[in-house]
Amino acid sequence: MKKVIGLCLVILLSAVSVFAQEKQQRRGPERMRDGNRRVERIEERLKLDEQQAAAYQKLQESMKEKRLAEQENQKAEREQMKALREKQHSRMLAMRNECDEEMKKILTEEQFKQYQAMQRPRFEKQRPPHEGEMRRAPQGERPPHRKEFRHNRNMEKG
Repeated sequence: MKKVIGLCLVILLSAVSVFAQEKQQRRGPERMRDGNRRVERIEERLKLDEQQAAAYQKLQESMKEKRLAEQENQKAEREQMKALREKQHSRMLAMRNECDEEMKKILTEEQFKQYQAMQRPRFEKQRPPHEGEMRRAPQGERPPHRKEFRHNRNMEKG
């Protein structure tokens, strides 16, 4: 009985590894580079003649070049936008510092400390400059759902 179970486990494990390898081959980088298979499938399904097939291949190559060029263009635009955001952020910081300097001239030292304490919560609510990461918080750091939040708040009250 133990031999039969052991044999079944060996067969099961080998079958799983074979399927995993096939799946990996379908997703591999060779598939990404091999656009010819797609072209061949289209040619077969649409029953294209040689002239049509050549025109289709030429079209696919030109579209690929355009897509790559557009991707590069978008990358350059993203970099420009990032530089613009950083420039705007630095200008806003300079304006905030200028305002603080003017407030120091108007207020006493104690009043200025109170003023800064009043301003701090407002500035802490603002998001830091976008650094390219996702805007949504990771799963563990997300705020509770509204119902859960209300429930938790009501539990604290009562």
